[in-house]
Parts: sequence; C-alpha cells; structure tokens
Amino acid sequence: MAQCNCGFAGELTTELAPEGGYARVKAFRGACGTGWVEREYCREEFDYFEFEAGYGGADEPPQSFGGFSGAGLWQARLIRTPEGTLSAERPILSGVAFFQSPVVDGRRVITCHGRRSVYIHVVDAIRNRAS
Repeated sequence: MAQCNCGFAGELTTELAPEGGYARVKAFRGACGTGWVEREYCREEFDYFEFEAGYGGADEPPQSFGGFSGAGLWQARLIRTPEGTLSAERPILSGVAFFQSPVVDGRRVITCHGRRSVYIHVVDAIRNRAS
C-alpha cells in the first residue's frame, strides 16, 4: 500500500494582486508526496505514523512542511490497469499530520496521528459535542 501526504505548505503560498474588491488575495498550492510509513507506534491511547520525505531526488518535497498540520495521510492500494498504468483504488484517510522533524541525512519525518486516533478519538469527540 502506498501513502500520500497531502496538504498546503506555507512556502508554496503566494500573495496575489488585489481583485474582486478584496485588498489581500492569497493563492494556496497543495502538494501530495507519495511514500511509505516507516514507523508505526502507540503511546497510551493514541497511535502514530512516521511518514518520511526524502530530499535530493527528481521531485523535491517542500523545504518545510509548515502549513501541513492537519494535512491528510492517505492510503491506497495501487493496481495496474489493463492499459498498463498504475491507478489508486479507493483511498482512505489513514492519518493526520502534526509535526515535522529537522532534515537529517536528506530525510525529514512527518509525524501523523494514526487511524485509531482519527477514527475513534476524533469521531467520539465529535459525537460528544453534538449531543
């Protein structure tokens, strides 16, 4: 299974010329990086995934993942179509990013809350607030 960390890095955000009666206009450009969860672990009642971003390849990730807090870590099974291309089957939200490590040896770790944290704790918190 492949994972994609999808969000909006602050460094990709730009200020545009005023328009439509707005004094400030910003353009947000998203990024999705494909990779693998290198480590999974639990602490108390929460689970975590560590997604690694590598630097030095053909497709450079953002220098900083600032702005990715709350970004989705998506998981999908890749299949080869009859035409020979790769396609992702129905992706699921697998985690939510909240912390980036410094770059060490050309790699940065993005720490994400895992599926249990998202689907149990978040859903329970939403249900409790709704009642």
